[in-house]
Amino acid sequence: MRTCRELEGMSIYTGEQSHSLGAIKDICLLAGGSCGGYVLEGKKKDCALIPFSAGDKLTDKGLYVSCQEGVGMDSSAPSLLFSKLKKKMMQSADGENLGILEDVYFCANSGTIVAYELSDGFFTELSGIRKQLHAAGTLMNVQKEALVLNRT
Repeated sequence: MRTCRELEGMSIYTGEQSHSLGAIKDICLLAGGSCGGYVLEGKKKDCALIPFSAGDKLTDKGLYVSCQEGVGMDSSAPSLLFSKLKKKMMQSADGENLGILEDVYFCANSGTIVAYELSDGFFTELSGIRKQLHAAGTLMNVQKEALVLNRT
């Protein structure tokens, strides 16, 4: 299992030649509930995406991928950037506040989101207590102030 926070800032290398592609700036999550890829740091705004692959290997040195170069961000596919989602309130479909999004856990093999790490705010953050919402379902709606989950 991987987390978005664990990958932020990590170096990405092509698997065969160990050529550096750059560092991970953000994680692209798909509205269907999976990891879409890794957004590379660069001079242009969010310009290069390394698509997620089950063959990606995480080591102490960085993340090794089979992709040779980044591709442009596809604006037609519904995707969400972790940096835009973290620290937003998560709500159930019936409006119940579940907590503030701190991290997203996804399966290293399939890319499927398996859990959301939530906190109850500043004071619980000081105590280090966070909760996990397992098998959280699909992100249904991203609103200005909250993320509404569709539990399946």
